[in-house]
Amino acid sequence: MFCPECGTKNEEGAKFCAGCGESLVLATASNIRSQKPKKPMGLILIIFYSGFWGIVGMILGGVMLLGTSLSILVGILGIIIFGLSILELVAAYGVWSLVEWGRNLAVIIYGISIPLSIFSLFIGDVTPGMVFLTIISIAVAVIILIYLVRPDVKRLFQ
Repeated sequence: MFCPECGTKNEEGAKFCAGCGESLVLATASNIRSQKPKKPMGLILIIFYSGFWGIVGMILGGVMLLGTSLSILVGILGIIIFGLSILELVAAYGVWSLVEWGRNLAVIIYGISIPLSIFSLFIGDVTPGMVFLTIISIAVAVIILIYLVRPDVKRLFQ
């Protein structure tokens, strides 16, 4: 059964929600079963962040791919960014649908994005602004990973 207050999945017959502590006794069994879990604000932010950067990444990856005359390494990185961006959009859909593969895919993508971001600092002309934005993107990826592996968030995808 799902908590009508926070959407956490609870054991049948539980008197209190494992996620927020709300009393489950007053809610009727049919009311609890019919409700889908609410998406926490953290998941909504991840979905919009992933969707936005998925689209931006596809554009950036395409531009890098077209600029392969600059460097073969830039072309390879463009292909990787384009592919990861498509997967990021697929993961955003999976997270929105609260399916486990969507969460798992998001964890994999953000896990891969950290070393890829670090690697991108060592190719081409890197400006201080690019370094700053890369550090911010790494920090956001770490925060997303920490959030997605929290037990209360994992329960939403079961």
